[in-house]
Amino acid sequence: PLAEAPLDPERHMDLAEVYAGLHRREEAIRAGKRACELRPESTNPLDNAMLTMRMVLVYLRLEDADLALQAIEQSLASPGGLHVGALRVVPIFKPLRNDARFQRLLTKYEPRA
Repeated sequence: PLAEAPLDPERHMDLAEVYAGLHRREEAIRAGKRACELRPESTNPLDNAMLTMRMVLVYLRLEDADLALQAIEQSLASPGGLHVGALRVVPIFKPLRNDARFQRLLTKYEPRA
């Protein structure tokens, strides 16, 4: 339970995912943001890319493409964050693939040869 480890970002994100599944929007976003505050991407980029991906999933479960796209762009701009290749193939991003804003992010952050 969260009470046993209140500073564990994973437990906060677990709670965010549960709240999102229950369509409890405010609680889901609050718990997810708390998880990201406890472990910002700048402290451990590789671990935190996964945390960001989970936050995107929370936003998608809440049917909030705007917040999902904001989180994706923030992560794409961070060293060790999400990668365009993952956005193209990982199934959780499928609901966004036809969104023009998502396509612009793919183009903007496409690795240059």
